[in-house]
Amino acid sequence: MNKRCLIICLCIILLLTGCYIPSEETTPSDETQIQQNETDTPVVTNAKPTIAIPTDAPKSEPIYRSERSAGELPDIDLKVLYLTVKEGDTDETNHTWKEINTYSEADYAQMGVSRYKISGTLYEGTEEGITDDEGTQCTVSYRGQESSKAKQKSYKIKLTDEKWMSQKIINLNKHYFDYTRFLNKFVYDIIDEVPQMIGLKTQFVRLYVKDLSGGADPDTADFVDYGLFTHVEQLNGRALKRLNLDKECCLYKVNAFEFWEYDDVKLITDPAFDEKKFNIRLENKGNTDNEKLIKLMDLVNDRQIPDQTILDYYVDKENIAYWMAFQILIDNVDTNCRNFYLYSPSDSEKWYIISWDNDGAFSRVKAEMSNNNYTTWRYGVHDYWNTVLFNRLLRTKDFRDALVKAATDLKENYLTKEHVTDLLNLYEKTVGYVCNGDTDKAGFSPERHSKMLSRIPDNIEENYDRLIDSLNHPTPFHVGAPSYNADTNEIFVAWDRSYDFNGRSITYIIDVSNDPSFEKVLYTTETENANITFSYDWDPGQLFIRVTAKNSDGYTMGAFSSVTLEGRK
Repeated sequence: MNKRCLIICLCIILLLTGCYIPSEETTPSDETQIQQNETDTPVVTNAKPTIAIPTDAPKSEPIYRSERSAGELPDIDLKVLYLTVKEGDTDETNHTWKEINTYSEADYAQMGVSRYKISGTLYEGTEEGITDDEGTQCTVSYRGQESSKAKQKSYKIKLTDEKWMSQKIINLNKHYFDYTRFLNKFVYDIIDEVPQMIGLKTQFVRLYVKDLSGGADPDTADFVDYGLFTHVEQLNGRALKRLNLDKECCLYKVNAFEFWEYDDVKLITDPAFDEKKFNIRLENKGNTDNEKLIKLMDLVNDRQIPDQTILDYYVDKENIAYWMAFQILIDNVDTNCRNFYLYSPSDSEKWYIISWDNDGAFSRVKAEMSNNNYTTWRYGVHDYWNTVLFNRLLRTKDFRDALVKAATDLKENYLTKEHVTDLLNLYEKTVGYVCNGDTDKAGFSPERHSKMLSRIPDNIEENYDRLIDSLNHPTPFHVGAPSYNADTNEIFVAWDRSYDFNGRSITYIIDVSNDPSFEKVLYTTETENANITFSYDWDPGQLFIRVTAKNSDGYTMGAFSSVTLEGRK
């Protein structure tokens, strides 16, 4: 009889951009390294020599205090801007408005060129027309990464010689995928009340654009209403000064960074430093050679250094606890490895987090309204488990207690149902009519808009309950690539160990099915090990393997990834 041949196709659906984090409980029998993606997974090396640490941990103190108190409504108004655009005189700006609005971030990466820009003149005005006859010269490009795929872009307007609202860079965010169109401002307005968090200025803007590029006739061209945008203050020297923060700080915009010791993260003075590769993960916005950042990476990846030491000496516990609790309460799941800034003053070893790009808030509500599946593990603290720094902090009871305390404070004093409702009603009263004008060109739905607004106040309480519940469950984990032994007709599967916050024992339930919904389970077993070998006794075809962690109190958690075996001949 001919030997059976198994063609194994591993389909790992990564729901984080992160990689496998080795568990402290890994035993010699579980030494098989689990690689999720060879191009993105860093090499896990042996622990480095212990880094010297300070002897006295400084106390955690708020570094910025808002002038607005909890529950106080902000002053809200709508600015109107008029923009004319045409090809510039330089290669950088010699592009049409159509080109600016055609290409996405992925397109530019494929073409191997920088984002196109166009020259323009920006005028202030009202909805009746321009009030500033002279205007200000500027350059315009699109902004954003995922949002660059949207039908209508967001824009970065860089003024050449004047300032608008004391700023030379205007970040106009369309929030195309936000059903309300003003979640980003809502989040920043709440953050501005919380002394443990750092917020940026925001402003509603209605934008009109006159396109004079591509041979347009200036005598017949007219301004077109581009609808509602939210301007967010650029986090630069001016903003740092306004916030009374250190202008000589370490400051990084985080794009895709899980705190592994990536080869692309090097000193700027290193001859092998590649700024383009570095910027895929982080953008350096401060006065630094990356030395302090690399030290933090070394610390969190050195398992000889206790988790508590990292919490006490190298991060501001209160700031990060409030930041994480806040993101969990507003269900902003796109913040585990991007969409925030890392900040560290020049006279301190401690790092803080500054929120950025908050229109991903209330993701579960959006998923429900779009009839999309919502990943079961992506709630509460588990959404942050795959990022090394957050993983280390969450292993300490001290940080978990601070997290719950922060979430309770936020829910009871800042994100109350009454205050949230009042804020949303204020936005609706001020700019709701502008949103309704976006129906055709920007995919705005008045029905989804209204439904989203009605769900948000109650959803915060639901997310608080999910946070508390998440601490009862084991943590999610990665499942590795299976191997098949044709001689014995056996399949071997391994995974990294789950972790229980209360030290309870964990077992793993393995289910095999030929149906991704697992309505019919062909085989099931349970083990305390982090791997299993079983016979392949089913008909040839596609198999699905599901691994679930269960602690001794019966709480369960699925894996980050699903595994599919494709075809046996």
